[in-house]
Amino acid sequence: MNEPTQEIRDLCACPVDWKNITGFGEKCPDALELLHYEWVRAIAKVSVSSEELKLVETVLFDNDLYDAPDEATRLNLEARKPAAEALYMNEIGRLRLLQFVRPSVHGKHFSIAGPKKTSKNVSYFYHDWEPDTLANLFWLWFSDMMSVNEVPPRNGPIDFLLKVDGLWDNFCAGRNFRIAFDTCSVIGEQNGNRYQHLVIDLDLGACVAHGYPVSAAEAEAIMGRAPVRPIKSQEY
Repeated sequence: MNEPTQEIRDLCACPVDWKNITGFGEKCPDALELLHYEWVRAIAKVSVSSEELKLVETVLFDNDLYDAPDEATRLNLEARKPAAEALYMNEIGRLRLLQFVRPSVHGKHFSIAGPKKTSKNVSYFYHDWEPDTLANLFWLWFSDMMSVNEVPPRNGPIDFLLKVDGLWDNFCAGRNFRIAFDTCSVIGEQNGNRYQHLVIDLDLGACVAHGYPVSAAEAEAIMGRAPVRPIKSQEY
């Protein structure tokens, strides 16, 4: 069986080493798979022929059907990879830069003295969560929500369909939006009502995100047609 050389592996590699992103961890295999499929799709958008796409897809997913590329395919991919990288980095690749803000730094949803009873429209965390905790919860949610059990369907020969109730499009092209999930533990309150659901408010233009507790009803309203998934963590 043929094995790709290190030069070919480097040529086909996704430009973001997602496993080294803070909070990503080893529990997000489905997220990694889809992030890699988006890289294949970026290659597809700039490739001259289906041979470059086939090469990247085969190497990236360790397909047993690998065949060494001819020189024309290698040169075409080498020439067009910068354009694919630019597409990827400006779309789903923005997540590599995402910084999660500690509640006390954000300032609105945490008070050292405890939840303020006079702020009727503001929810409060019980604890000042670490940014890495928020990052880990986000990536666990992302992997769970975007999970796939097989190759995504294709629209034509090269364009993967990766839509999950519009969420994938938000992450690729959106700027300001929110996601919500059930942490399965009480994390804060508002007006004496205890909450276990968490919202993460994302600004992918500035690449920052912060969280705050919400009611189950508000979490459902935020997610719309998409389900409110249970995401557990031992970090809070």
